[in-house]
Amino acid sequence: NIIMIDDEESILEAYASLLVGSEISVKTINNPLKAIEYIKNHSVDVIISDITMPEMSGIDFFKKIKNDMKYSGIFIFITGFWKKEFDYLLKEGVSKVFTKPLSHHDLLEFLSGFLQKTSDPEEGGTSGYADS
Repeated sequence: NIIMIDDEESILEAYASLLVGSEISVKTINNPLKAIEYIKNHSVDVIISDITMPEMSGIDFFKKIKNDMKYSGIFIFITGFWKKEFDYLLKEGVSKVFTKPLSHHDLLEFLSGFLQKTSDPEEGGTSGYADS
């Protein structure tokens, strides 16, 4: 189960359309606070989030679900700008940071590699939660 969070609806539609026909389904959410509520009630394996959002930054969102909700699945940031200081995110558990515009090929390649690992029990496939 994949969710994508961005405060801009047009961005969500564009990224979701990248995955049409790829056998990957995506739930789009336009607010990180709504995403937290969704995650409380649904199993989520992959989260793709913008960094800059008005209600809560993507970084604060990531910290909340990692620390408070014990999320340990794949977390991907998509950002319009890269700052060197974002490098620490990869050490904190973020799986990948893509810069906008995101290419269809890059996203599908990354997700396909992840989905193959998680669907293969011999590869140690798990859900995104430490207590699952």
